[in-house]
Amino acid sequence: SSGINAEYGYGITVWGGVTPSKLQPILNLQKKCLRILFGDKEAYLDKFKTAARCRPHGNQVLGADFFANENSKPLFNDRSIMTLHNLYTYHIILEVFKIIKYRTPISLYALFTRSARKDTLLITPQSSHHFISNASDIWNLVRQKLKILDLSLIKIGQFKSKVKILITKFQKFGDPCVWTDNELNARQALRFNSLPDCQYDDIN
Repeated sequence: SSGINAEYGYGITVWGGVTPSKLQPILNLQKKCLRILFGDKEAYLDKFKTAARCRPHGNQVLGADFFANENSKPLFNDRSIMTLHNLYTYHIILEVFKIIKYRTPISLYALFTRSARKDTLLITPQSSHHFISNASDIWNLVRQKLKILDLSLIKIGQFKSKVKILITKFQKFGDPCVWTDNELNARQALRFNSLPDCQYDDIN
């Protein structure tokens, strides 16, 4: 599972902010990979037994349910694998944390505008698919959810763990087998406050 996250996560903060229509084929491919690696092997092999002589009497007629893809949500959640959208959100949060905490690289830090009143709040530029706009928006949503007020008290390893747990909680929310937009993309859930507010120290 870590290998899958590593493959899809490579450079995702650069290319992951494109429009949903461009990400959808990659998400479909991610789902297909999980079905191949971790899905129901017997059901998969059964789909190739299309000849009538391979099936018991009365089971030769194949309905729509037979050809439906296996639900991918349990495959993601049972192995704590993030969807493509959630992987993008996760890496964006970590990148912004390191940039504004350590102020490196300075060329990127200079592109962010920090609030004069609230040190961890970023002023969001005009909405776009650019990194700074997406990063500022996502960071502010997580900052508000976890009530992050002082970066100097937070270590990077601890922060990574807390953010991963938070996103995983969003992804597992709702029906265990059926995806909704809030679970496929934790950014939507954060925006609409689908889970109760929690302090940073409450995520464990």
